[in-house]
Amino acid sequence: MDEKEIMQRLQDPFPPNEIEWRVGSTNSDKTKGIALAYVTNRAIQNRLDEVCGAYGWRNELREWKNNSQLCGISVKVEGEWITKWDGADDSNMEAVKGGLSDAMKRAAYQWGIGRYLYNLENVWVEIIPAGKSHKMKAPPTLPAWALPAGYTETKPPKMEPPIVTGK
Repeated sequence: MDEKEIMQRLQDPFPPNEIEWRVGSTNSDKTKGIALAYVTNRAIQNRLDEVCGAYGWRNELREWKNNSQLCGISVKVEGEWITKWDGADDSNMEAVKGGLSDAMKRAAYQWGIGRYLYNLENVWVEIIPAGKSHKMKAPPTLPAWALPAGYTETKPPKMEPPIVTGK
């Protein structure tokens, strides 16, 4: 696979089940918020495995400044390791683990993985309180251009309740 094909496949959109959402800015009465989409680390790792093979990519993590991490994602292209770096501060939840995760997501965006999500228009959604923050009542639907080519939504089969018999 050549460099152009690797980049194209890394940048392909993800199916909706691999996208997570968080609440960004909220309105003054905290009933609506802007839905922000992002790709999970697991989805990033799976994409790198699919495109580069399990031995065709690697990541390196380094401590950086106070309470910050750097992540470099390297991809082997025509026998040579190419690395792109980015970083993040510790997060509010699980500080170091969250910071490492955020640094990897940012490094993945350097490769174009999930970068298309920055092009989504702001969508206001209904929100409800969740601890000191808020969560969405329901995530928005991705536009067709932000879905994989040929994607069609598949719904899980309807599960019938188990039949319980007494003795």
